[in-house]
Amino acid sequence: MKKRGLTREGIITLILVLLIAGFVLYFIFKLLKII
Repeated sequence: MKKRGLTREGIITLILVLLIAGFVLYFIFKLLKII
């Protein structure tokens, strides 16, 4: 039975999404500063 909520897989997925989003935003910010 799968419940939607804070499961281990959900937390791991959330952390990965936040990390990827953070890297993308950081990369864009650096590019904007260079330009």
